[in-house]
Amino acid sequence: MGIEGKISNLLKAITEGGGAVHSIVEKIKSLEIEKAAVEARLHEFNLRQKQDLITEDKIINYLFHYQNDLLGADPTVCKRVAEEFVESVVVKKDTIEITFKVSVVSNGGDGAYRVETTIKL
Repeated sequence: MGIEGKISNLLKAITEGGGAVHSIVEKIKSLEIEKAAVEARLHEFNLRQKQDLITEDKIINYLFHYQNDLLGADPTVCKRVAEEFVESVVVKKDTIEITFKVSVVSNGGDGAYRVETTIKL
């Protein structure tokens, strides 16, 4: 039974005259404090969920970090960036298939998403 149901039962018991009124009032106060704490945790959770959303701006900022590496003349650095984002490249007679790998970390967990694209020649 939820907190609201417990409060309703206690209020019903008071109106029917059953039980010690003082202990029932104390229990209602305790349940109302517990309810407020649960609502505060829920509100905090909802705020965190909104903050953890992956937006287009977050993705652009993340990828912008690698732009200077790719524009540089060091092939070792370019290779490192390619290894970070490209899972595989398959070259065929009339197409090039590139499978990108993207890892997203949100709320302490992570998930890998596969993004595949085919370029026709």
